[in-house]
Amino acid sequence: MENFYRQFYYRSIPQDENIDFSDRIKRLLDMALTVAEEYFNLKPTGDLSSRCRRLEQAGWDCIYRYDLKANDHWSEVELGLADRVATEASLRMWNMRLVENFVGVTGSYIKENPTFDRFAETTLIVWTMVNRLKGENPIKRPYLGKKRAKLTVGEPISVTQKWSDYQTNRRQAVANLTRDLQNALEQMIEH
Repeated sequence: MENFYRQFYYRSIPQDENIDFSDRIKRLLDMALTVAEEYFNLKPTGDLSSRCRRLEQAGWDCIYRYDLKANDHWSEVELGLADRVATEASLRMWNMRLVENFVGVTGSYIKENPTFDRFAETTLIVWTMVNRLKGENPIKRPYLGKKRAKLTVGEPISVTQKWSDYQTNRRQAVANLTRDLQNALEQMIEH
């Protein structure tokens, strides 16, 4: 992806392979958003998520043009140009979609707690993006193994019996009920 932005968006991204992966991914995500922001003439302000939302709104404003609805007398050429603007906006929003898909990839998520779930989650994020890049269906995700769920029904907790406590001291009654629920859930997990 770094080479893609170097070659086709003429960005100068250093080719230092010794940079930490998390720093490289941050730099790449920033670059992708910058490319889209430049097209929509937006300043890069805020975190990645807020930048994505601003880009998405700018894209929708180009795609769903309110000025077209105000005038029913557009020529075919004007409508063709409006379609061209909408298509271009959609294509530029692709850079933002790339960031949305990779925003959860930090480079340290698995290192912090190397569990099967974290490996699987990261694998699915990367798999989805690679399939998008290849033009394939990202919805048909790979099967990562058997999953099993165990449901346990606990002893009922009578909320009616706690009604008088609630009428006397609402906060304390809610705190007590929350504590009772937590204790019941923890006991079920242990068994």
